[in-house]
Amino acid sequence: ATNFQNSKYFCGLFWTLVVSSMMRRRQGKHQDLERKAVAMGDEEPGDAGGVQMQPLVQSQQSRRAAAPKLREKKGSSWALVLGFSILFVSGLVLFILVRRGAAEDFIGMYSEGISFLVSSSSIGCFVLCASLSLPPLLWCARNHKFWGCQHCMCEMYERRVKRADQQIWWVARDHMGDHGPWSFRFSNSSLDTLSSAQTILLHQRRVLNKDYFCQQLASLLVDSSPAQLDLERLVNLTVFQARNDATQINAHVTGRTTTSFLLECHPTTNKSPFSQLLPMYGGNTTRQRPVIAYSRVPTATGGGGGNVLEKYRNNIAIVIIITILYTAFLYRSGGARSYLSMKATPEARRMQVTTFNVAAINNNPFEYWLTMPENPAYDDLMGKVEEFLENPGDKDVPVSEVFTPTMFEKLDKRLVDAGWKSVKSYWESDFSKRTIVEGFLKDPTLGSKRLASMPDRITNTITTASGSAVFRPTVINMYEKDLNDQEMWWKAWEAFMFDNKLKVKDKEGKAVSKVPLSLLQPIKKAKYPAITEEEEADSLPLQTLCGAIFDGILVHMMNTVAKPDVWQPLKRTIVENLNKKKTPHTLSILENQYMGASIMTLQEVSSSLIEQARKGKLGRNFHVIAPAKMDPYRDQNSVILLCKKAFPKGMTSEISDIVEANFPQGVKVPVAPGDILAITTKNARGDDFVVASFHGDTNGLATIPVLDAIVSAMKKSDQVPQTARLIFGLDANTYEKGVEGKTQDVMLWGAHYMTHGLSSCWGDMPQKSNYTTYNARTYLQPQLNKACKRTEKREKGDVNPKDFILFDKKDFKVIETFKDNTGEKKYTEDMAFPTLNFPSDHGILTTIVEPTFE
Repeated sequence: ATNFQNSKYFCGLFWTLVVSSMMRRRQGKHQDLERKAVAMGDEEPGDAGGVQMQPLVQSQQSRRAAAPKLREKKGSSWALVLGFSILFVSGLVLFILVRRGAAEDFIGMYSEGISFLVSSSSIGCFVLCASLSLPPLLWCARNHKFWGCQHCMCEMYERRVKRADQQIWWVARDHMGDHGPWSFRFSNSSLDTLSSAQTILLHQRRVLNKDYFCQQLASLLVDSSPAQLDLERLVNLTVFQARNDATQINAHVTGRTTTSFLLECHPTTNKSPFSQLLPMYGGNTTRQRPVIAYSRVPTATGGGGGNVLEKYRNNIAIVIIITILYTAFLYRSGGARSYLSMKATPEARRMQVTTFNVAAINNNPFEYWLTMPENPAYDDLMGKVEEFLENPGDKDVPVSEVFTPTMFEKLDKRLVDAGWKSVKSYWESDFSKRTIVEGFLKDPTLGSKRLASMPDRITNTITTASGSAVFRPTVINMYEKDLNDQEMWWKAWEAFMFDNKLKVKDKEGKAVSKVPLSLLQPIKKAKYPAITEEEEADSLPLQTLCGAIFDGILVHMMNTVAKPDVWQPLKRTIVENLNKKKTPHTLSILENQYMGASIMTLQEVSSSLIEQARKGKLGRNFHVIAPAKMDPYRDQNSVILLCKKAFPKGMTSEISDIVEANFPQGVKVPVAPGDILAITTKNARGDDFVVASFHGDTNGLATIPVLDAIVSAMKKSDQVPQTARLIFGLDANTYEKGVEGKTQDVMLWGAHYMTHGLSSCWGDMPQKSNYTTYNARTYLQPQLNKACKRTEKREKGDVNPKDFILFDKKDFKVIETFKDNTGEKKYTEDMAFPTLNFPSDHGILTTIVEPTFE
């Protein structure tokens, strides 16, 4: 379906009207039967017009005796119970399927409609349907034990009789007044006299057996001498009017086993029968109210109910058939909008496009400042680390006190045994005399030469041939074992670098066994001019020494500013949420918040995330498309997700190679394998699209050449239909304040894409304040020159407008754009992220566009 966004209200209204109609018809059927048997009046006791009551009174014994006959009726309530059970269970199953993401294909509805079903409005609609269907089910099951509908009616009559008795008692009391105990004698009269007289009989409330009362009543009527009934013990009064039919009186008098009687009223006179009693309680006439009588034959077990369930079965069958046809129609025609109008409106063709740089897994849990209000120990720890490095004082001890001479001797011997040159001269003349903070960690030349950061980059986390990760014993990765002191750290570090053989893949993809030391790469002066020629020649053993000193200083610093049982559990908490669970957290956000998207473009996606996405809920609802040439080393790839409903055929062809072939001649564009993914596709209407996802380089200098290449490929390539429309989601890595030749300025980027007739989710020209990143490096990472103080995260951090969604200006207009850095479709400004709940350093960007083309 192409427009469930507009049909969702119709669906909810449809089911609500159907269920409400069934409930109303059921209520009407019962009310009709009741009126035929009870015909209750519409005036309340005490109204000026008098009291009109026609309660059918039937004894418990006769009602139970009638039950077997009622059960023989066709009007069994099983069909009713079954019908409402099916409705309730169907709603429950549908709700569960929706929550599990498995109902979209069954119903054939748009993914954004499925997202709507789990919103508060849909839950309310579901509760409404359940509330309409569950009460009658419980009513039949609990109170009536699945007896026939006619028996259920008798149970209802009994309750009505009780209410009617209470009303009659009120009327009798109103007429007789509150005069306390009094007595009344029945006159010694013949039956004929009694049959024509207005006789008042008093009914004892707590007589358990009505048969006994009727027998006593008959005794009173045939007693030749005046009979006195002591009313001091009577607490409930019922008024009876003898019928003119003498046989009815004879039944009371001579049968003495009659278990039913009738009170019937009709407007024949305004004179109260209680006027005969006035002398007995003072002649008060101010409380008189007319009680009027007429006769009616009881119809407690009368017919008419046999067809009720037959009609219910018909109704249920009709509802099921209509639902099937309606669902099939929606599936085939594209939603209620297609039903209501022959031509889909632009609103029905709106697309939600989402772009998200999920960010590669950062193996250093301490590299970026985190927002952790639920764990104040984090801010306290990072504040102490900052203070240690900014104002070390007497804590700035020589390197030789942290990385001891004994440790160096062992290291140098292992280096020589490995066939490398000894670095004793560097140690004795330079590194042993440096201080750990000012002399080593803050040395800018050490950072520019990459002598500490290069070995950390290569050996921090090593991915084996089996796909598992192995971590160097250090503070700044996911190493799990204890680092309680220097000796414990050194033994683990030495064994890791020199003894642990790991199976890793070589350049040909074959598994080979290597120790981590052999993975280090020489540092070339051509790439890093700060390094000297001598240092370049000795770069392998020299970077090993610097890496050991660097790790040793970090362990020493952490155990100085906090106890091991404080900082190590905190590290494990961060690792668990931001590193180990990064992929599940990322998928959870996309599955719970962005299933309504038509297109998703993702960047820096790992092969593991791609595989899990294809196997999970995203794979059931989206075509998950990865580049044909994925990055095997960095494992950072651009990915496109196409909604299966909006783009049923998925990708038509990949044109990433064609895009790269259109790069400017003689210009080296800093693009790595997996950074670009460009495809062609068709939507359900047959419209052609080019969808692209791109991860720009750190400085954003590749962004403009890549856009130019995509536009050129669309114009020149035979594989791209000339009518194709561009949707381009990217991490442009643009900056609020760019530096020409070094970093891409966001305003210059905006001016450039406009020259291609493109617009963006931010409008034709972006605003500098449309930030989608807010991250700042801490002091617990190799490049201290990039570290930010806690109070300088905003000023010196990476707070820039980096993410964009581009499209043809003539083909689309923006309806709404929003960003998200919480995982809840909300963006908190001035909040550093990632957080424990949001595992990326880029926000999620979403725009809803409406096509303007036919």
